[in-house]
Amino acid sequence: TKEIRENLSTSHLPVDGASLTEYLHQNGVNCRYLGKLAVLALAEEEKDLSKERSGVASLRKMPLFWLELLECEMVARAAKHVLDSILTPASGRVTTKPTTIIAAFLSALVSIREESAAETERRLEREDNEIDLFSLNSALNEDRV
Repeated sequence: TKEIRENLSTSHLPVDGASLTEYLHQNGVNCRYLGKLAVLALAEEEKDLSKERSGVASLRKMPLFWLELLECEMVARAAKHVLDSILTPASGRVTTKPTTIIAAFLSALVSIREESAAETERRLEREDNEIDLFSLNSALNEDRV
């Protein structure tokens, strides 16, 4: 975290998962320490915030994107492992139709909360009604032409 704070003005800071991995490896840090780095980054952000509240100006602040980048990389890596275990059962063969599994997994990963069966039914009804209205409008517009 010290290097990140000091190199804030340089242009070679990581901005995505691949460059983060490369940056960490160049500095001799294994990616298994992403969690520890995130804890350190959070502590540094809290220090900066407390200094700011007390009126002490800091020349170099911890960049706010750093913690988010670490967290995103941890979630992506964990999701990759979970999805891999779902798609590759104990037999070692990859599932033949992974699209449904991947879609459901990604939907669950980015959803705010799980919806109940009743909520799913209502949502599907709304979507069907919207499709029916769209089809009706399309048919009416074709008749006019």
